Amino acid sequence: MESGKNGQSKQDLFSIVIDTIPGYVSWIASDLRYLGINQAVADSFRINREKIVGEKLGFKTGMSKHDFFNRVKDFFESPLERDSFEVKIRVGDAEHWHLVEAKKYNSGTEALFVGIDITARKNAEEALASEQQERMRDARLASLGEMAASIVHEIKTPLGVLIGNADLLAERLQDPVKSAVYVGKIQKTALTIH
Repeated sequence: MESGKNGQSKQDLFSIVIDTIPGYVSWIASDLRYLGINQAVADSFRINREKIVGEKLGFKTGMSKHDFFNRVKDFFESPLERDSFEVKIRVGDAEHWHLVEAKKYNSGTEALFVGIDITARKNAEEALASEQQERMRDARLASLGEMAASIVHEIKTPLGVLIGNADLLAERLQDPVKSAVYVGKIQKTALTIH
């Protein structure tokens, strides 16, 4: 490896640069082998960053079954030079969401993947979506309540007429002509409810 003015190799300079980037940085070849990682990746996955060079992506973490592995593989197979995606990655005992920016270089044979943890944002989005669903459910329940109240009102009005006419009929049972008029009103009202 070539040395710079201060006797530092390009690899050393590269490591210094990628360690200044907040988040996770993986330098990966198109054959899905690591060319390097920053200290954040090494610390999170408890990986020796010198020993990872040349290792296949997912060698330690079983990541070959993981979404990140598939996204990296798909990126190298695509004609895209640059891509962004969200991916869930298990870090320790917890799963974390990451927003990953990928950029190919060296004629598409290598790429840098820079990820930032967006778990808090994803959790907030899920909480907001849950709250919106709860509000929609509450609005539907309120609407059903209003509809039920309207139905009750529509039923109570004719029932009130029926009760009133039945009371009048009870008073006038002695007069068959007046009784027949009230019986007709009761029948007509009952038919509007039916």
